[in-house]
Amino acid sequence: MPAAPRVVVAGTSSACGKTLITAGIVRALSEEGFDVQPFKVGPDYIDPSYHWLASGRPCGNLDTFLFREEHVRWLFHRRSRDADLAVIEGVRGLYEGIGAVGVRGSTYHVSEVLNAPIVLVVNARSLTKSVAAVVLGYRRLEGARIEGVILNHVRSELHYRKARRALRKYVRDVEVLGYVPRTERMRVEYRHLGLVPTPERRRELERRLEGIARLIAEHLDLDLLVDIARRAGPVGRGERPWVVEPHRCRVAVALDEAFHFYYPENLEALEENGARVLRFSPVRDEEVPASADALYLGGGYPELFSRELEEAEASRDSIRELAESGAPVYAECGGLMYLCRELRHEGERYRMTGVLDASVEMTPRVQGLSYTVARSVRDTPVARRGEVFKGHEFHYSRLLRLRNARFAYRILRGQGLNGREGIQPRGLPNVLATYVHVHAASHPTFARNLTASAHEYRQEGDGRGPE
Repeated sequence: MPAAPRVVVAGTSSACGKTLITAGIVRALSEEGFDVQPFKVGPDYIDPSYHWLASGRPCGNLDTFLFREEHVRWLFHRRSRDADLAVIEGVRGLYEGIGAVGVRGSTYHVSEVLNAPIVLVVNARSLTKSVAAVVLGYRRLEGARIEGVILNHVRSELHYRKARRALRKYVRDVEVLGYVPRTERMRVEYRHLGLVPTPERRRELERRLEGIARLIAEHLDLDLLVDIARRAGPVGRGERPWVVEPHRCRVAVALDEAFHFYYPENLEALEENGARVLRFSPVRDEEVPASADALYLGGGYPELFSRELEEAEASRDSIRELAESGAPVYAECGGLMYLCRELRHEGERYRMTGVLDASVEMTPRVQGLSYTVARSVRDTPVARRGEVFKGHEFHYSRLLRLRNARFAYRILRGQGLNGREGIQPRGLPNVLATYVHVHAASHPTFARNLTASAHEYRQEGDGRGPE
């Protein structure tokens, strides 16, 4: 089967409006009857939640630092194989990657790996003729396959006509798909990690997306965008990124408004490795399912639900009891915060689970923002000693007075906790808490290791509830 038609919606910079424009395009095309598969370039949980809401399909992440090129192709084919077309939102500016002169990790690199045409979103605020200079520069720097332009933050129809005239004179072989006007309809709330995640305000954001989709359909030539997507060239099938060695087990996953930073591939890789995924909500004081053989606590915004989490005694007690029973417990970022003794936020202190002997404090400044490379220096539920894997860190919290713990990771790239990471409470080697987020394709043995650890715990036969 040939690869799905595809187009990359790239930006001239961060905050140029490409996320909401992409979500609007996806929703508008979906309403026209297209089955659209969204993707996001780079490590991100929040922007993909908008595309998932817009399309009804899980949004995949594509990244040429975290993944090898053949893995990017495989991930693309896997998620888009039954779609009418794929729309891929870029990250930051088109060429921003891990270095000042290379292309690795950039939106441009993903477009090359997938042989995909690019539609460039340009912030046209106060620009007319200069829009042409911007597009010319972006095309010439690496010879990017820019086939279309969308102008954003346009003041009026007259403003648009002037900018379009300049583009048609100086960049004749790039098509102008239309413009997005300056309007409150294209604004949503931001906070320290980006847009407000959709799980928190699903109904409100669905209504906003409907309005954005109508605006997009009114001002952009979507037929032309589909035509550009159909010009994409052939792309190889790639290679599966993660190891598959099934171990029958049950993995509990915290999933609600506070904990929802999970790559869909991570849960899918667990299932392919034999896990039955059991979802529960700490915010609603749901206990860890009694039949669980392991626990996966993802990231999110626990600080915004600190009162609810403090009052959720049954959930907190069940997590602590599972950890103390010897079951594998893996926590990333927000999950790490929940495992601490207390959470300090806006002058208040809230009781958390107490699995880690530490306090965690929210800060006004970012504490970690980087791609990471780590080496495991001891066996953990998700990594074996000597394994090297990639990930990313992005958090505004810091640990205070961490006691009775040791570190399982040495950070080879990134910040970590002064070059160390992977916290294991002394006496509980089955517990691992970390600020490093991993993707199943950036840590190929993650799912195999976690399910193997869960299966080993299950084999001990401790009389847990039925499956």
